[in-house]
Amino acid sequence: MGDGPLDLPSAAVGVYAGLLGYGVGAALGVPRSALIVGALFGWLVVALGLSQRPWVWMALGRRRLLAAPMVVALVPALVLAVGLEYEAVAVPLTPVLWLVGLALSGMVVLEAGTTRYADRAAGEQLISWTATADPATQRRKTVSIVLGAAGFVGTFVAMLLFQIPSFLLTVSVVIVVVLAVRRGRPQTYEACEHGLRYRDVGTAGAQFCPWTRFDDYRETDDAIVLERRFGVDVRMDADAVPAEAREMLAASIDNVL
Repeated sequence: MGDGPLDLPSAAVGVYAGLLGYGVGAALGVPRSALIVGALFGWLVVALGLSQRPWVWMALGRRRLLAAPMVVALVPALVLAVGLEYEAVAVPLTPVLWLVGLALSGMVVLEAGTTRYADRAAGEQLISWTATADPATQRRKTVSIVLGAAGFVGTFVAMLLFQIPSFLLTVSVVIVVVLAVRRGRPQTYEACEHGLRYRDVGTAGAQFCPWTRFDDYRETDDAIVLERRFGVDVRMDADAVPAEAREMLAASIDNVL
């Protein structure tokens, strides 16, 4: 995802733009051959254009707007899916599949764009280490998995008794699987010039939080806690964080308070 002629986040936005144009053109009655050519051309123009404008990812990342393409497509897709399940709307399946395609490409935009923002905004890496979440967070994740499994059972029963939308069962399964996979997975943390960059071990995607978004640094018997001004705190197993990293985290956050 470098600054070459074409990178992944730019290509993903190009796919999103191409699908969007295809759907609008289809609704207007444009011939299919013209739609395909137009979608491919739109993808190429948008992807190449964004590849030459890396500042776009900085601007969108700072303003937390990278999820917008996914949300814009996912919400109406869910509404239409529920409507079709209850036969409340009379639309063909094609628009739903189109919206799902947009939502999936939006997810790629979110993941790849967030990583691009993290890589560009972080600045020089100062120190890195690998750590799992602290014991309290691990316990909360376990509770979440149990609740998710209970939700799956409840959804299955409700689907049989009350005919709730069947796709909710799939959603509950996905949630439980994701929670189970992520539980206990270590993360690589990198204290950088402008903030903390981190990613799950074995994955390419990265996230970034500027030092200015942290409100405090504190240590407990079993955890290193970086308190955010807004959102969920970053909590690490204290035994896995080296002394040098602790000093740098504390100093970096103190410098912006």
